[in-house]
This record gives sequence, structure tokens and C-alpha cells, in this order.
Amino acid sequence: MKIRGWCWISPCEFGTLLFDLQSDPQQEHPIRDPQVERRMIAHLMWLMQENDAPLEQYQRLGLPAKAL
Repeated sequence: MKIRGWCWISPCEFGTLLFDLQSDPQQEHPIRDPQVERRMIAHLMWLMQENDAPLEQYQRLGLPAKAL
């Protein structure tokens, strides 16, 4: 089932923002580590594949449809 919705701004326009919620619960200091970012993207994509996410979800997040 496809649900159409309005998205005024694509999330991928902002890049990624990762936070350590244990040490930074107010999310004031983003983690800037390309290796951590790649690991989190790979994990997200694995979860999306495991849950049969539709192609549109990958497109919405600016991710390739195939695993890294």
C-alpha cells in the first residue's frame, strides 16, 4: 500500500546528524565521524531490507536501493 504525503523538505538536504544520546541528551553536539556514519547507514539499510522497505523509502532518505 502506498500512502501519498506532503514532504516540503527532503531529509537528505540536511545530511546526517548523529548524536550520542547518553552523553549529549540535548542533541547539541553532532558526531562527525565518517566511519560511524557509514556503519549507521549500513545498519539502517540492513534493517530496511529485512523489513521489505519499498524503493520509495530509500529514495526519500537519499539511500541507494542496494546494500553498501
